[in-house]
Amino acid sequence: GNFKFSASDMLNMYLRRGKQIFSRNLGLDPTNSVYPLSFVLNHFFGNVAVSEIKKRFLFVSYDLKSESQYLFTDTAERFRDLPLSKLMIACSAYPGIYPPLTLGNLELADGIVAAKNPSELAYNYAKLFYPNDPIILLSLGTGQSELNEMDLIDKEMEQVHQRMERIQQYDKKLLYFRMQPLLKNNIDIDTDITDEAIAYLIKETEEYMKTNKREVKRLLSLIKIKVDQIV
Repeated sequence: GNFKFSASDMLNMYLRRGKQIFSRNLGLDPTNSVYPLSFVLNHFFGNVAVSEIKKRFLFVSYDLKSESQYLFTDTAERFRDLPLSKLMIACSAYPGIYPPLTLGNLELADGIVAAKNPSELAYNYAKLFYPNDPIILLSLGTGQSELNEMDLIDKEMEQVHQRMERIQQYDKKLLYFRMQPLLKNNIDIDTDITDEAIAYLIKETEEYMKTNKREVKRLLSLIKIKVDQIV
């Protein structure tokens, strides 16, 4: 019933381990048997079983064998005894940097291959269980170029965002928030993350939160109301 890590804990983990996790050199070195991403996730989440998650959840992965989307949900029994770290690796093993995770007959990789923006999947899943309840949907972007230079991933993310805005127009019980900072500098995922790049991302995020303070406060107020109703 409690958080395993706070947001500050996760930020500190990223600050300490970010350069290791996103090191393309380490990920591609065949002599390196322990991939940084796997090591970090196993260290922090390896002792938590999927069955211990008390909330409904949907994690998006991609099966390279069948070339199709694969969803981990709280209603599926197949992998409930696995450590949570396995599912996290299966949903974040980015092709070309980290090897896919083999689970049974599945070869699982980052869900971004199938769903660049999982907001709509989350909405549809929530509606299955709470068709008449207000739903607060928070979509967190990873930053977009201020010059509006969109690659394929950016374009597909934006398309889902636009669909969610249209859905909100006729589903009055959907409270949809999209937080997507505009970045003056492009961060190239094909190069190793540097201290300067990490500091820049933190600075831009803090500036975004200040600029959108009213919207953030509205979101937190709605969440508090929802929590108070449950408690």
